[in-house]
Amino acid sequence: MMKYLNNGIKKMYNQAALFRIIHEKRLLEKNYDRSFVRCELISQKNTSKLVCHVHYILMGENIHFRIVYDGRFSPKAWIVSPRIEDPQHIYPDDGRLCLYDPDTDEWNVEKNIYNTFVPWCQQWIIFQRLYEQTGKWQHPERHPATGIEKN
Repeated sequence: MMKYLNNGIKKMYNQAALFRIIHEKRLLEKNYDRSFVRCELISQKNTSKLVCHVHYILMGENIHFRIVYDGRFSPKAWIVSPRIEDPQHIYPDDGRLCLYDPDTDEWNVEKNIYNTFVPWCQQWIIFQRLYEQTGKWQHPERHPATGIEKN
């Protein structure tokens, strides 16, 4: 009996995540042109992911970010191109961008990718390029491992 109950709960969570992903995909497609943000729904086994590719040109430079969302946890974003020599504010374990402070309410399940992660990726590259010129990250920051806050 417990096995069937657990399978039912797992199926319910998977369906809720899929509905959330579909909702996010629709919002992205409604708010952005396909030449800027392209989304695809990828299903494997019993899980699905929304994969978004953000493409644009900034000061003559082709920029490409990838955002991945599973509908359960916060989205994750990576810069695909250009290659960054000394990237700041990335997670060392997988190279994803650090776009917000996870201890704040900047992202939660009530937020949407189109008006958080997409603009945050755009801001990240600007702050990265400013850092390369000045040696200083020009946005307030906090490093949880050290407890250091910078404004």
